[in-house]
Amino acid sequence: MHEWWARLFFRSRMRAELTREMAAHLEAKTAALLEEGLSHEEASRRARIEFGNTPLLAERSAEIWRWPRLESTWADLKLALHKLRKSPGYAVVAILTMVIGIGASTTIFTILDAVMLRSLPVQRPSELVSFGIKSPTQPRVGIGIPARLADLLRDHSHSYSDLSGWDGSMVAVRDPEGSLRSVDASLVTGNALPMLGVRPYLGRLIEPSDDIPGGPVGGWPVVLNYDFWLANFHGDPEVIGKAITVSAQPAVIVGVLPASFSGIFIGSPNKLYLPAHFASKLAATAEQDPYLHPESRFEIALGRLAHGVSLTQAKTELASGYASAWRDMIPAPMRDSPFMRGATLMVSPANRGFSELAVQYGSSLLMLQGVVLLVLLLCCVNLGGLQLARVQRHQQEFAIRNALGAGRTRIVRQCLTESFLIAAAGSILAAALAWLATPTLGAFLTPAGSGENSVVRPDASILLLTTSLSVVTTLMFGLLPALQAGGTSPAIVLKGQGTNQRSSNLRRNLLVSGQFALTLILVFGAGLFTQTLSRLRNNHAGFEPAHILEVCAQFQAIHKTPVEIASIYHLMTAKLRTYPGVESAAYTWVTPLTGFAPKLKVHSLAHAEHEHSIAFNEVGDGYFSTIGTRLLAGREFTTDDADRTICVLNQSAAHLVFADAIAIGETLKSENPEAKWTAVCRVVGIVEDARYSNLRDPAPATVYFPAGAPALAHGGYDNNFVFFIRSAHDADSMAAYRAALSEYGEGTAYSVFLPLQEQVDQSLGSERLISILSSAFAGVALLLSGIGIFGLLALQVQQRKREIGVRMALGADRASVLRMITKEAMKMIAIGTLVGVIIALAGGVLVSRFLYGVSAANPWIATASVAILFAVGLAASVIPARRAALLDPMLSLRSE
Repeated sequence: MHEWWARLFFRSRMRAELTREMAAHLEAKTAALLEEGLSHEEASRRARIEFGNTPLLAERSAEIWRWPRLESTWADLKLALHKLRKSPGYAVVAILTMVIGIGASTTIFTILDAVMLRSLPVQRPSELVSFGIKSPTQPRVGIGIPARLADLLRDHSHSYSDLSGWDGSMVAVRDPEGSLRSVDASLVTGNALPMLGVRPYLGRLIEPSDDIPGGPVGGWPVVLNYDFWLANFHGDPEVIGKAITVSAQPAVIVGVLPASFSGIFIGSPNKLYLPAHFASKLAATAEQDPYLHPESRFEIALGRLAHGVSLTQAKTELASGYASAWRDMIPAPMRDSPFMRGATLMVSPANRGFSELAVQYGSSLLMLQGVVLLVLLLCCVNLGGLQLARVQRHQQEFAIRNALGAGRTRIVRQCLTESFLIAAAGSILAAALAWLATPTLGAFLTPAGSGENSVVRPDASILLLTTSLSVVTTLMFGLLPALQAGGTSPAIVLKGQGTNQRSSNLRRNLLVSGQFALTLILVFGAGLFTQTLSRLRNNHAGFEPAHILEVCAQFQAIHKTPVEIASIYHLMTAKLRTYPGVESAAYTWVTPLTGFAPKLKVHSLAHAEHEHSIAFNEVGDGYFSTIGTRLLAGREFTTDDADRTICVLNQSAAHLVFADAIAIGETLKSENPEAKWTAVCRVVGIVEDARYSNLRDPAPATVYFPAGAPALAHGGYDNNFVFFIRSAHDADSMAAYRAALSEYGEGTAYSVFLPLQEQVDQSLGSERLISILSSAFAGVALLLSGIGIFGLLALQVQQRKREIGVRMALGADRASVLRMITKEAMKMIAIGTLVGVIIALAGGVLVSRFLYGVSAANPWIATASVAILFAVGLAASVIPARRAALLDPMLSLRSE
């Protein structure tokens, strides 16, 4: 080991020792000759002759220390670094191009991986399964099952080694400023976290002994999410054992989860973890306590397959042994609902957890991944063109090296080494870019109304991905130029005739045309997506979101009757309107653009045979004036309207139910099959249509009821209303709300303040992300294409100096030379544009589902894209063409 280390790192010392040893041999030989009577000069001369060629002997002796392959690679790296240092402009452009290509690909794939592909960071995630109900009336599987069924499976099923229950709720805790805040919490059975194999960062996890009625002695155990621990406790390691209050209940912090585990709900980490029995303390009444009424308790059941049991076997056991039992456990009102008709019990893989982001944004992310792969391909084509031009400039160097004995493999390896250095440097910077950009871009994937941005984090796999991409890109943009360099003919080049120049020019022309084809696709796509976003933004939503702040208070947490809670809403709203700066205030059940659109069966008493499915909402007095929805006829609700005996229709509902008849004063009967309530109401007003589900679909026919005690009674604990406060400054709304809450809802927590405009933007999250990124990529593509054609024309002008000189000596004027160079540029651009148009139109079907209000074959956007491409190409070709036109023919011919 010592000899190996010395040979690798201390070769200069070993060479010095060899030199001293050889000198000692010469001195000894000289001394022996002196003893024979020779003069010193003659003895020294004969000693050197007999010893031999000292430098040659030293070189041969040192060969045994060498590592030929390692030294050759090191020499290639040093030469590549030297050449890149000599060409800083090329090195910077090439590396930045790689940063763009690899960075964009890595960032989007990292988000895609986090949202759709990555397994939960737990032990053996492939063994995890979840249970749900599949209904023919719903495209998605409902993930909740009766808790009694989960208990039955845990105790008697042979397919699972363990099975845990998960539920979610809002709880009240104090933030660092001392204000009560509503935060998301997971209520889990005692075995939930240990079953996953999660190891705490600090302290311990919730255990089975913690999950008991009333909680253990000393307070309810709480496990903190890592980010919540950092934000609220400043990363204090002494937090374990700290007493806190959660929803007015004594609790104690027992652990902190690791940063890598954010729960089973992807993108929406819960802040706290509490035992499942804590749900009893959150119930406003005994009737709402899920443990006093187990028939009403549902939970997300997460199981781990037993050793040797496959998912198919688990499905078979579930279908054969529990198909009838679970139906008996469904509450009677729900059993008769349309959702349960033909519904079946299912077990599905749960290795990736539950991702609402994948459902909402999965297709958009896949489309974006295709776009960034085009960007990566464009970057490789651009770099391939630059490398070909670089090889052409240095062909004489390669010819000389070839003539001196460097084989083709050696030259190819040298060129690939240079390409790899560029890709490696680009990959390192790209990995850093992706690491920083992933959370920022992930924030665009936030469901409307969620209040907090989705949390999407990169992981260590980003390094593996960028390494793989660097190898791929090295081969994609470096192999062809390297092969051309290795095939340089010494005889032809050294005679000044060039090496297959026509073939080289053809390849470079094709690369430039390919760049413009890819660029046109990106520019055309950016135009379509930008127009889509513009059309959606300009859609009249039926409300004015600017200067409205929304906030939700957990009034159901205070143990009062629905009538008393309804009174608090009225009193707080009236108080809010009196504060300075507040223009108006109201409250609502359904907030706009959240995708939630509950339905009723509605008919007029005059035409009971015509039943309609209509969306509904429950809103407070002054709601329509606050949100900016125009009143078209009649009146809106007042403080005296407290039940469902009156209602307001939007235009679509009025036309659907009453056609051309006057709706004001008519009577409607509404039935809610899910919640099992019926209302007969008199129509008192007509308002304009407002989009509550999304901005793409037309506003649905909607009936509005006063938000009062009936809504709170039917909605249960989770049915909180949302306040809308309109003011010129959000700070005024926040101050007013805090003051009103302290007066009428003391001890009640509030969730985050959310501008309604931000909620609108969140509803367009995928469209905004696609539009921003596609426009950025199109700009980069235009820049790269301009650089590509500029570099190619500059090289061609350099190579054709003699030809241009001859043309000008024979009478060609500068304008004709300028036209000649520009014409060649326009020809390459035209070929690329034609190919790009064909591909873009053919691929329009792939992006049509992401468009709104614009055709995938829009001629105006296509024309504008072509015009932009030609403008960029013309601008990039002006400098080389002008340089060619200004050549002095005598100097050009003399230099030849």
